[in-house]
Amino acid sequence: METVEAPRTGTGYPKMQSTRERILQIVQQRRQETVGGLSRQLGLAPATVRRHLDILQRDGLVAFTEIRKGTGRPEHSFFLTDRGHESQPKAYDTLLAGLMKELAAMPGSDLVDRDGQQLLDLALSRLGARSASAFATGSQSDPVEAALNALRELDFKPAVERVPGGLRFALSNCPFRSVALATEAVCSYDTALLKGILGTKVRRESCITRGDACCQYVSGPRLPSAARG
Repeated sequence: METVEAPRTGTGYPKMQSTRERILQIVQQRRQETVGGLSRQLGLAPATVRRHLDILQRDGLVAFTEIRKGTGRPEHSFFLTDRGHESQPKAYDTLLAGLMKELAAMPGSDLVDRDGQQLLDLALSRLGARSASAFATGSQSDPVEAALNALRELDFKPAVERVPGGLRFALSNCPFRSVALATEAVCSYDTALLKGILGTKVRRESCITRGDACCQYVSGPRLPSAARG
């Protein structure tokens, strides 16, 4: 699986110290994590990790649930709040600019017999395909590596693993998260991006819009060139 990458600044929140940034990244990637788990991964004493978590809780970036194991004291498992997720890299301006361009370029015939949701799906699919073309025309010869590089550059924080019949891409960060939670059409962009770069069928297996911890896409058989756009 891919290791956690450092976030970009400019999210609207004050820049945090490196250790707390890493804690947020680990918790986001693993969905939930305990003090012990964070201590091992960071190489820090549990007391030090707790101090950082106290600050993150105070700032409203993390919360916890209790895990009971036997008769001892319950353990706390930490997760990102909505504010914590929004503190990670986001690209709402990029999405809006691209979407406006696609909608403005649509011919009148595309508007016939389509409702607003269908128009969004169409525009975001075309935007994803256009992005795929830009990434696929680079020097990267391996489509899987090209897909990972594109997803990293777009701040999806991807990891990939082999599964029967293809590959599973897990995206621990959504740069369009709050918009995606409002309309599932945003996911058409991700699907078209991966389909265009990989040249395969792509199936969405899980999604934050359905209450899942992260979005996962599974690639399938390769498609004829004409069917990839």
